Amino acid sequence: MLLLDSGGSARWTRAFPDYAGVPYGTVFGRFGGDATIDIALLVTDQNLPESEDLRVVALDGRSGEELWNVPSVQEFEGSSQLHVLDLDSDSIDDHP
Repeated sequence: MLLLDSGGSARWTRAFPDYAGVPYGTVFGRFGGDATIDIALLVTDQNLPESEDLRVVALDGRSGEELWNVPSVQEFEGSSQLHVLDLDSDSIDDHP
């Protein structure tokens, strides 16, 4: 993954050696407990059995470092969407 700034320059890059293919879904929100807008992805972990392989991974918007990684609560068929909510009424989506 490559994150660009508003001028088109690379802010950071991130490789996903344990995850197969491309993410199924990508959402933006405040997932690290600070004011930074972060990224959450739905990915397939190739090290887990097929019935347990979907993970939601959150990346820090400033550095690209992994903030957290949790199992998906459901299996997705075909195209998938992640959904986040604004839990504190500040107009920024949060991690539930």
